[in-house]
Amino acid sequence: GVFRPVTHDDVEGGLSYTRDLSRTRRVTLSGGGGTSYVQSSNFLTSAPFEYWTPLFSAGAGFDLARSWVLTSDYRRSVSVPYALRQNQNAFVTHNVNIGAGGQMNSRVELALSGAFTNGQTGGASTSGSAPATYEAYTATTQLQFQLTPAWSAMMNVSHVETRMNAAASLTLGLVPGLRRTQVRAGLSWTLPLIGQGRGRQGN
Repeated sequence: GVFRPVTHDDVEGGLSYTRDLSRTRRVTLSGGGGTSYVQSSNFLTSAPFEYWTPLFSAGAGFDLARSWVLTSDYRRSVSVPYALRQNQNAFVTHNVNIGAGGQMNSRVELALSGAFTNGQTGGASTSGSAPATYEAYTATTQLQFQLTPAWSAMMNVSHVETRMNAAASLTLGLVPGLRRTQVRAGLSWTLPLIGQGRGRQGN
């Protein structure tokens, strides 16, 4: 058969709630859901398939102090990893993210984040082959030092681990297990808004 690219039509809705706990603290909660109709064909056999799958999302944000924020969110959705590949395949994914960030002092900002995601191809039972499955973990730390009002130095350290079965490895064109740590450092320059900092001159 001829491979058919993935198409999916999503219908979603949701609500968001925000409440001020104090002058400097706020909580935000959100949630939503819907459904997705997916059409494609199996990567290995080219057998066409279609299916419905539920969508869901939830998130929360808390102001821990004047400058510190804690956030978390979860999402169940349909996605196509590495969409630039010629042979695409839709995965039903679960994504969990958590992060915290704020100012350690007047010059230093810290941001921490972690994420977990896993995915499984849908419609496998109708196409006659085992589903492709994968999972990935990511942890990131970033420090930013303000050198001058316009210049800042940044250091970012991230670690990624992925695991997948043989079907996912073949589908995505990646090795079954991967570990990678990356360190980046650099400078950033902030351009003030036009006219900012200019005093008004009297006549």
